[in-house]
Amino acid sequence: MHLILTTESSEEIYTLEVALSMTLADLRAYVEAETGAPTNSQILFYKTAILENDAKALSEFQMEDYDMVLLRVVNPEAIQSTTSPSQGTAASSSEQTAITNDVEKVRLQMLGDQALCDMVRQTYPELAASVNDPQKFKELLTKIELSRNG
Repeated sequence: MHLILTTESSEEIYTLEVALSMTLADLRAYVEAETGAPTNSQILFYKTAILENDAKALSEFQMEDYDMVLLRVVNPEAIQSTTSPSQGTAASSSEQTAITNDVEKVRLQMLGDQALCDMVRQTYPELAASVNDPQKFKELLTKIELSRNG
């Protein structure tokens, strides 16, 4: 299975080949090897939620081939406050705003990377077709995420 990893701090996109049996801790180590971001400085977002519980297998997050994961790199103290029990696993409004802003970044990355656009087209053809329309792209991506969150 493949995951598309986008980073909040740069325009880089990584295609990670993973197994559903890998744990979140394994994924974090893989991300560190690929990006240089230390595991204790990573906040990983999937379906607008923070991925937590490093012992969980990726299959437990119901990930699918070529799903996107967002990497935010912060200092370790910020991670503890970001994932405090009072906030639960859903992203806060400021984090959701950051993710919304990243929608445009992803769209622009797709425009500049035909291979990425082709990968997205395999799973989400309508999304790939809307890459030239920022508003429609945002609406479709939001719709996809909402339908996946059920």
